[in-house]
Amino acid sequence: MKKVIFVSIVSLAAACTSLETSLNAVPVPKNRMFESGYRDERKSVQLTIIRDRSIAGSLCYYAIYIDDKLVSRIGNSEKATFSLEPGERKIQVTRDKQGEGLCSSGDDEATMNIAFGPNERKFFRLSQSMAGSPNLKVLDVPSELISQ
Repeated sequence: MKKVIFVSIVSLAAACTSLETSLNAVPVPKNRMFESGYRDERKSVQLTIIRDRSIAGSLCYYAIYIDDKLVSRIGNSEKATFSLEPGERKIQVTRDKQGEGLCSSGDDEATMNIAFGPNERKFFRLSQSMAGSPNLKVLDVPSELISQ
């Protein structure tokens, strides 16, 4: 009986972890993309945040901020791409304060200060812990996998 309970707990924990990060994630709908200045494709830097497909936190959006400005509310298995000027940028992901119930509660955040050079393209993976805390990591994406 103890083995059955242990296997059940391990299986449940494994099912709740991030299942994949995909460059083919669905783009965030336009009604959840803000700050049109970050969508100007004439700017030379591209920043893409890809949120994992996961059971944990799957019903909640996360808020994405660039330089302290709300730029998107991202859902499960979605990606958001922003066009920027080169330079130092502060990227921050928090629980979405516009969400309901537990989705908006908590002060969890992931923050990175990162420099972007001219014509640079960077990808970030957004995952979440079992408690719903966001995790943000730079992805090393081979250039042959990036669709132009």
